[in-house]
Amino acid sequence: ERASVLLNASNPMEYKKLMCPEDGLSFSDVCSFIANCGEAGIATIATAVESPKLKMAPISALATSLGADFKSRSYHP
Repeated sequence: ERASVLLNASNPMEYKKLMCPEDGLSFSDVCSFIANCGEAGIATIATAVESPKLKMAPISALATSLGADFKSRSYHP
């Protein structure tokens, strides 16, 4: 019924740098998954961890454009 997906970036280069994907999945795959969840009627929240390296507004805008809600999560070192 619901999905929460860690997006953590607003573009492919930022995603690759921050997430260091090792499973062959890319920024495009994450975006497609978020959009497909919404199309399937699954309430989806894209999330990002607050960090000085990230700007939340572009990530939030991307999440919305993909049909998901957005939630930032605080970072606790």
